[in-house]
Amino acid sequence: MLNSLFGVGDLDLPSFANLVVTQGLEMQRFVEPSVDDNFCVIDGTETMNLVRLHAKFLSLPRRARMDFIRTTVLAPLPDIPETWEQKQRSLVPVIRDGAYLAIGELQAKLWSKDEALPFVYRELAPGLYIQLVIDTPDKMLCLDGTTLAQANVTFEAALEGARANLRARSRDAWIEIEPGLWEAPWRDSYTATRAQLPDVLQRVCPECDLLVALPTRDRLLVSDMTRPGAYERIVRAVIETDRSAYAITSRIYCLSDGALRAYQPYQADEAIVAKHREIMLVDAQTNYEKERDLHRQLGTRDFFPNLAIYQSRATGEIITRATWTLGVGGYFPPAEAIHFVWLNEQNEVVVMWEAPWETVEEHAFLARTDSPFPRWKAAYEPGIEWLDQYAKRLAR
Repeated sequence: MLNSLFGVGDLDLPSFANLVVTQGLEMQRFVEPSVDDNFCVIDGTETMNLVRLHAKFLSLPRRARMDFIRTTVLAPLPDIPETWEQKQRSLVPVIRDGAYLAIGELQAKLWSKDEALPFVYRELAPGLYIQLVIDTPDKMLCLDGTTLAQANVTFEAALEGARANLRARSRDAWIEIEPGLWEAPWRDSYTATRAQLPDVLQRVCPECDLLVALPTRDRLLVSDMTRPGAYERIVRAVIETDRSAYAITSRIYCLSDGALRAYQPYQADEAIVAKHREIMLVDAQTNYEKERDLHRQLGTRDFFPNLAIYQSRATGEIITRATWTLGVGGYFPPAEAIHFVWLNEQNEVVVMWEAPWETVEEHAFLARTDSPFPRWKAAYEPGIEWLDQYAKRLAR
């Protein structure tokens, strides 16, 4: 009654999402919608992000807000290009991190009544992958292998055309936010994806090797490596970035000879290095917990153990540990060491050992999987004699 008299009030983002879903079902605009952690409504193959729509919603007078939801947010879907030639003109290559792909595939399986189509992607750099999307005025549609096969087009050929489309949109000048550090000027939902265009990145300094960061979809940073403090400058910018929506990665890359490579700092400020590592570890743990929760919802029988991240009381160093319960095995995220746990029939700890990750992997107890999100599978289990020889028994 109040809404009809005075209009819709200042809803927070979760309440706005709930209202959009409710109205979408009432209008039969949605079939089986769900809302993910980034406040994207997922309904079949459609993805609708509500973050910017929510900002627009709040900027309107109260009496205009419901009409905005019903006529703009829930407007009929745009016509999708039918022929390959039409699709090709709208192709854009987007950059995803491995967690996005791994979690996205699990979400697709959870939400799809039928068998979900596998994602099609190619590796760009360690932890970064390229997908192809059809760009429409209201959403991005991921290109699947079936569409490419029907058009008799390879991923590589489609990617070449998609990059040409993106390059044509990328002629604006970079913004130097401080000496030696530049930010991309584009605000078209494809800002970070330009990290795959070396010629566009290299405009800031044609002869320099560059550090590159893409913390979110809408932010791309480059730093001149020839200047002292290049790493510290770009990491501070990453730390200051609001990564609550459309986060990609907090990792730093180096552009050298036209290729992106993982960057390992040396002779850098120790406090900045430690803070950067802490952020990356928090990202890793958050993504792993999402992945593990989805596996539980899907009823996956494989075991996904805890990933423990804590701070050493002695040194203040951030430490990572994975847990391997003997007799269980499973899939493991990368960690510095593994805690092997021997439980009795009452699930009480009998003995615990700690072994460096490299030692466990070197003896072939772990095998790397082909997941885009780094995962290792228990190949076979070490025996007590091996653990006593190569691992350290921990105090109970």
